[in-house]
Formats: sequence, structure tokens, C-alpha cells
Amino acid sequence: MLTVNIDDDSLKITLLRGNRAVIAVEEPLMKGVVQNGLIIDRKAVSQVIMRVLAERNIREKSVIASVSAVHSIYRVISVPRLDRKLLSEVARREMERVSPVPLDTLYISWQEVNISGSENALCLVGLPHENVDSVLETLRMSGLNVRVMELKPLAVARVIEEKTAVAVNIRTDNFDLTVVDSAIPQLVRSLSFPDGVSTEQERMVIVKEELQRTINFYNSSRTGSQLTERTGCFISGISGDSLSVDMGMRIKPLPKPVLYPTGIEYARFAVNTGMALGQKGGARRWMRVMINVLPKQEKILPVAGISTGAVMAVLISGAVMIAILAALSNYAAGESSRLRGLVDEKTKQVMSLQKTMREDRDKIIKQRDDFNATLRQLKVPLNESSLNRTRINRDIGRVIADLPGVMYLTLINDNGSAINLEGLSPDAEMVIDYALKLRSTGLFKMVNISSIKIENYNDVRFGIVLIRGD
Repeated sequence: MLTVNIDDDSLKITLLRGNRAVIAVEEPLMKGVVQNGLIIDRKAVSQVIMRVLAERNIREKSVIASVSAVHSIYRVISVPRLDRKLLSEVARREMERVSPVPLDTLYISWQEVNISGSENALCLVGLPHENVDSVLETLRMSGLNVRVMELKPLAVARVIEEKTAVAVNIRTDNFDLTVVDSAIPQLVRSLSFPDGVSTEQERMVIVKEELQRTINFYNSSRTGSQLTERTGCFISGISGDSLSVDMGMRIKPLPKPVLYPTGIEYARFAVNTGMALGQKGGARRWMRVMINVLPKQEKILPVAGISTGAVMAVLISGAVMIAILAALSNYAAGESSRLRGLVDEKTKQVMSLQKTMREDRDKIIKQRDDFNATLRQLKVPLNESSLNRTRINRDIGRVIADLPGVMYLTLINDNGSAINLEGLSPDAEMVIDYALKLRSTGLFKMVNISSIKIENYNDVRFGIVLIRGD
């Protein structure tokens, strides 16, 4: 079983035989080729993958891959037991309700999990097209076929083997927080570290703050069981093997359901481990969520092949064709002398045809030149449109990435020169912090809080206007 996990700064590949990873490789990636889970330079990353596969003599072509949860949407809602077609419509409507971006820009996947005889949990995932497509295209360029794709925090949650816990996966530029309750991931947050954060101490301080904020938010919406300082917390990723900051929770060692080679930092391969466990029925019996986020058209993609019968038909047809060509050759030899007498007669006709062809060629060349000139004119607005789209995706991505987990955006309106935001926050101070954070990115010439209205004790409705500088 081959698994591939592509982070912003590294590539992790494992090859499993049973419960043992016979190969586990972590290969660094050049800075900037992957940003917040989006593969920018797909050729460069695919070349690294192919080199690793060749050096380790890995011949498997079928792969299980991961996709980043940055800019993703994950929700769990309770629904009555319904027909699957009705569930699909419920999933679409719920995603439409909570998504700040148009649904046609997202790949939507979902899974129902039975809770009782009359109630199910509906787990929803919405992923930006570009994030998923960039991973698929990169792996195809590497000669690999993706048969399963999983969200990274859901894969990590499968490793912890506890029905109620918190899983934290830390990477160089971002991190995931996943709250698991009753063996179902209930809340997923993926956040980026601020610019300039580079040490483990700095990262862990930020993770601790966001962890406490996440637990407080989660507990505020629960009337039953609550997460406490005694709830298990499992750390994986670059800080999984050693902690320098008290996280305010009971830190537990990461389970090891897969045996790795000596010297491998096990916690760094938690995503790969979780993906592998997802394909082992017994190994994931406690974890009730397994969502393959591969787009539908990829899941049903047929595998091309040539049957033995087809090969025989081609060979027989080839033999028949050889016989026909031999007969024609003999006939041509007998007729050659007669045809020589016709050569002179046809010469004049050929010269006339050549003249006509030259005229037609000149017309075609002129048409080609005119077409190329028109094409060059059309490329100018297309290139401008592509640049604008890249800028909009960059700015909207930053707006969503910097949004604290307890704040919600109800409107994003981008008119090209400015972005208007509206949303809800627990308090006004968090709105001000959010605006200052957006201003510090340097992407916007001006960041204005256009309105703050306290609706009740826990709800502050706000408006923010972002003026672009470029």
C-alpha cells in the first residue's frame, strides 16, 4: 500500500506491507512550490516524487493521497434517517448555507453515520477545486493513479484510537486541530502561523492559544459532555516527539498501529499512517468516518486495457493486409509499362494543379497569419483575467485563513478594487484584532471597520472594507 502526503515544505511517502512500513521517506521541497496545501509548481513536485520512487525502487502505481484542510469546510449535522437521494440534497443545502464561496468552486463529499434508530450524523466536506486538482495533476505527472484521497486532519484523527480526544497536527507553516467525540470528528480547524514565526517555542504558544479557544467554543455549544483538561490530546507532525510548552491538556503519546523503520520520527508520518489505517477495516473499527474526497468523475474513471482476443484480431488483420499488399504489388508491376504512356499526358494536368495549390496555399497562409494576429489580441484580456483571478484567490484565501474559528463571515463581496466583509463575532475586540491581522498582511492599502453592532451578549455583527493596493 503506497501513501503520499505533500506538505508545504516536504513530501512524505510510505510503502506498507501488512502493519509494517517497509519504506518511509521524507523529502524536502523547495520553498514556495506548495503554499497552504495548494501545489504551485506541479512539475517540480512531481519530479521529486518520481526521483524518490526510482531511488527506492517503488513500482506501485496505485496510491492513497492526502489533501490539505486549509480553506476547507467541515461540518457535522444531525438528521433523521432519510433516503440517500434526500440526504444528498440536505448535504448540498447545508453546504450552501455555511459556505462563504460559491458551491461550484467546491468539491463536496459527505458520509452519514448512524447514531440511533431514528437519527444519523451527516459529515460534510467542502474542498476548493484548485487544492484537489493540484494534488491529482501532480500525482498523474508522477505516473501514479489516485484511488483514495483523504482530508489530512481526518486521517490523523484515525490514528489516536480514542473515541473522545483532540488531535493536533503541526507543520512548518500551518496546523490542524480536530475534536473527536463519540468516534466522530466533530470540529476541524486548519490555521496558518503568522509571518515571522519560525521556532518550535513560538509555534507551540500559538497552538496552545488556538487549542484553548477551540475547546471553549466547542464546549459553549454542547449541553452534554464537555472537553476538560483531562481529555486526551495527541500531538503529531514536526513537534510530535517532544513538547516545550504546557498545552493545558493531558498530552498522551501517539499510538503506533504501524511499525516504522528504526530512526524514523513516527509522529511526522501520522497522516500517512491514518490513510493506511483507513483501508484496513479492522484497524479503523473505532473510527466511524471515512470520507473519500476524490471527485466523482475520478472515482468512476475506467482503467483501459487490451484483451488477448483484441490482440489476436489485430494480428490476423495484419496478415490479411500483407496478402492484399502482395497481390497489389504484382498487379502494379504488370501495369507499369502502360502507365508510363500516361505520364506525359498527366504532366500538364499536374502543373495546372500545382498552380492552383500554390494559390490555395497562399490564401491559407494569409488566413493563418490573420488568425494568429487575432489570437494575440485575445490573449491580452485573457492574461489580465488570469492575473485578476490569481489575485482574488490570494486575497480571499488570506481573509478566510486569518479568520478566528469562533468568528463567521456571512458575506464576501469582491468588486475588484475592494472586498466587503460582513459577519458575526463573540465580541468587538476580536473584530479589531482580525482587522489588524488583515492589515499586517500588506495585501491591502486600507482596512476599515465599516460597522460594529452589538446584537446580544454573544453576538456582534460587523462589517469590514478591504481596499486593494495593487
